[in-house]
Amino acid sequence: MKRSYIDPFFTKWGIDGAADAKPMPQTLLYTSYMLRVVTTRPFAEGLAVLLPCFWVYMHVGQCMLKLRDELGDSVKRSPK
Repeated sequence: MKRSYIDPFFTKWGIDGAADAKPMPQTLLYTSYMLRVVTTRPFAEGLAVLLPCFWVYMHVGQCMLKLRDELGDSVKRSPK
């Protein structure tokens, strides 16, 4: 999979070895299933299979905002 869109993020934050990362079997099964549904089933089923991802992103984002408010300026991580 071409990851040119995410490589600058890894470089900016000094994350090494990401190019050599291999997907876990569960991740590969889940993403393969989603891809199969999106490409072979009706539009509504494709949306339904993707919806949990957006719920998770929303929840994680809310938790991150809450944590940022709680920690304030006590924790900083600047890019390299």
